[in-house]
Amino acid sequence: MNPTHANISQVAPRLWIGWDPIEAQDAIRRARPIACVAYAEDALDWWLRAAGASRAAPDAVRPRLG
Repeated sequence: MNPTHANISQVAPRLWIGWDPIEAQDAIRRARPIACVAYAEDALDWWLRAAGASRAAPDAVRPRLG
């Protein structure tokens, strides 16, 4: 994996403890401005399934991932 990419293992734990998906992504980018959160959508999909969110939830959040 490219060291400049934050992967699902960095995004998913933040979602697990209740972070907003955008806040999780922004925190990674603040800590390492060069970071590209490559797997943010995968982490979001995992979290929404684990949390039992409605099918509409990903469509509402995904555009905010930028």
